Amino acid sequence: MAELRTAQARASRTPVVQYAPIACALSMLGDVDRTRMRKKFDVCYLMAKEGIAFEKFVPLCELESCHGVELGHAYRTAPSASLFTHYIAQSHRQQFLKSLCENNFYSFLMDGSTDAGNVEQELVVILTCMKDDAAEEMKSCTRFLSLESPKKANASGLVKCLSQSLAPLGITDILDENMLSAEGKPVLVGGGTDGASVNVAEHNGMKGMMLSSHPWLVWSWCYAHHLELASKNALTSDLFISIDEMLLRLFYLYEKSPKKTRELEEVVKDLQEVYEFPKGGNKPVRCQGSRWINHKRKALQRVVDRYGAYIGHLITLSEDHSVKADERARIKGYLKTWTKYSTIVGCALYVDILKSPSLLSMSLQTSELDIVLGIKNTLKSTTALKTLAKKDPFEWPTVKLLLQKIEDEGGKKSYQGAELRNFSDAVQVKLKQDALKDVTRLDEKMRERLMWSDIKLLRAIVVFLETQSWTKQIRVASTVTNSDGEDANLSDDDDNDKSLCDVKESVDYLASHFRLPLDAKGVLIATLQDEIEDAVEYARNYLDIGRSEYRKVWYKLHTCPDQHKWPNLLKLCALVFSLPFSNGRVEQIFSSLKVVKTSRRTNLENDTLNDLLEIYIEGPPLGCFCPDVAIELWWSDCCTTRRVNQQPRKAYRPRNPGSSDADNEEEEECTTIQQWDDWFGEESETDED
Repeated sequence: MAELRTAQARASRTPVVQYAPIACALSMLGDVDRTRMRKKFDVCYLMAKEGIAFEKFVPLCELESCHGVELGHAYRTAPSASLFTHYIAQSHRQQFLKSLCENNFYSFLMDGSTDAGNVEQELVVILTCMKDDAAEEMKSCTRFLSLESPKKANASGLVKCLSQSLAPLGITDILDENMLSAEGKPVLVGGGTDGASVNVAEHNGMKGMMLSSHPWLVWSWCYAHHLELASKNALTSDLFISIDEMLLRLFYLYEKSPKKTRELEEVVKDLQEVYEFPKGGNKPVRCQGSRWINHKRKALQRVVDRYGAYIGHLITLSEDHSVKADERARIKGYLKTWTKYSTIVGCALYVDILKSPSLLSMSLQTSELDIVLGIKNTLKSTTALKTLAKKDPFEWPTVKLLLQKIEDEGGKKSYQGAELRNFSDAVQVKLKQDALKDVTRLDEKMRERLMWSDIKLLRAIVVFLETQSWTKQIRVASTVTNSDGEDANLSDDDDNDKSLCDVKESVDYLASHFRLPLDAKGVLIATLQDEIEDAVEYARNYLDIGRSEYRKVWYKLHTCPDQHKWPNLLKLCALVFSLPFSNGRVEQIFSSLKVVKTSRRTNLENDTLNDLLEIYIEGPPLGCFCPDVAIELWWSDCCTTRRVNQQPRKAYRPRNPGSSDADNEEEEECTTIQQWDDWFGEESETDED
């Protein structure tokens, strides 16, 4: 019987420590060996967090040994480092997948790009609701799931990549309608991509394929991308086009010229004491080819801060005969445009115009962004733009500071020592008109871009989650005469409570839209109206909803003693917190991919790359890392016993390939001089013949 059990276990490649009781007792990892393995796993974790190649594991272990750290002799090779990294990533991934299965709903975020090895990659990120006990908040949490290489970059290929990434959850086909009723698996409620036709097309795109099997799915075209497109469509004046071209020319003028960069540094040092340039770099900042508005604003701010240094250096280059004639002529042409009064003032104007969209763009790239937070930040940005439109453009902060620094000597304007041409009242009026038009147009384009989404659904989500709107509105009580002829005050009841009515209508709309996934998770939709009334009443009586943030209020509703009164409402809350609004987090992870997979690591396999990204992106700081779970996985996941005490092998005697030991002995008896003489002796005999 024991032999049969052993044969079956070996046939199924079950680790020996799982089927042999004696092996289980003898194969326990000792304290000394476990301490050594912890140190090795720590080294591997540091390498993955810092993007260090596996080949560096050997010298790092040698360095630790030189410092007196006892590591043992086994598992100190580059393949061992790759294996340790895999189990570290697996331990983190298993913990996340377990928590994801405990959640009822999730969304995915996807985007594609090409890595350093010229391989097309699709990045999949999971968005779900998370209860943050440390901050006492309910949050939308985005987390890296996997990186997949599609065979075809069409809609079916992208859907297949999504299914492959969800395979660890037991979801082999995301389009399978039976997955909705599967037990122990979360339900997909949303998807977020960019605006490529392969993603958002209703018929032949990924969106159309997904909606055919998931009609409740909320498909989000990343609003961060909408914001970039809105700014591109709004800022179309001749002034901005001219400034944008100046930023491009100025960047490439210094990008590949160390000599010009060094000369610019010297000019800045000479002028530093006079004009007090702000701290920071001196080279022009690249803004073309970048999606984010804040890059454009940084480039404009750099020009405003160091305008005098740039113009002074360009004037020197235009008069330097060591520079080629065609380049000198090109620089002189640049100076005719860049020394205009409208150019530098226009740069300052657009620094102020792009301030609020830039802050909005940065907020849309956070990992804890939900729909309510995204809408609130968008409204703040549009409010700031409307405030700018009501002011005189020359009173805007950056412009006002610039105008104070412009000097007037004999009717000539100069800024940081550079003379400004073409100054007139008409130019100032034109600058103000163009700036106000661009501000108004940017506000309109941002609103138009938001209209691409389901506005009614967005409003219902905001009304439902934003608990500050639950505050009961105070109205003047109606005065009537009762049967005794006395005046009686009729107070407002729940039917007259407009805020509660709005919340109940929003709950009805959300329950109707997500009926299928809510039913699949056992939500009793008929009780949602009563539960929202109880929750609102509790929040009004015991929670400071007027001043508390909505995420903290929902956390208290999840953890309060009366939470059992609204279990179905809490599931609806988890669903809404799992809906996407922006894809900015995916773009940030692609930036991490450039660090992990460099031009010197283009042969990384996809599984290894996923392990490295898992640690680099989602791993805790080195001081908070505990390798015990990963060590247990590594120790148990093997069909043979791990040899942690294996001693280093002796060096083998070098052998010539294809020769026997006898031949090697004969060759060793011959000295180098004898071989030399024999070799040239053979050549002499050949010549005589």
